[in-house]
Amino acid sequence: MPAEEQVVVVFCGVKGYLDKMVTSEISKFEKLFLDYVKNKYRHILDTIRKDGDISPKTESELRAVLDEFIPASGLAMKS
Repeated sequence: MPAEEQVVVVFCGVKGYLDKMVTSEISKFEKLFLDYVKNKYRHILDTIRKDGDISPKTESELRAVLDEFIPASGLAMKS
């Protein structure tokens, strides 16, 4: 997995986006979310690869994408 994809996945965990997700759904989340970002928001991955980090602007974009993706993902969440 390319470094920029790893960064995005780790970001999700470190920033608490996976905390309310059923643990058995996390690997499914990883695949679905990366596919989503690659298809709709490739520029985020390109920016992370080019800059070598997540700038405040990129973090804001990534948070917005996660807020859009997670509710629509259909993945099981903890009660």
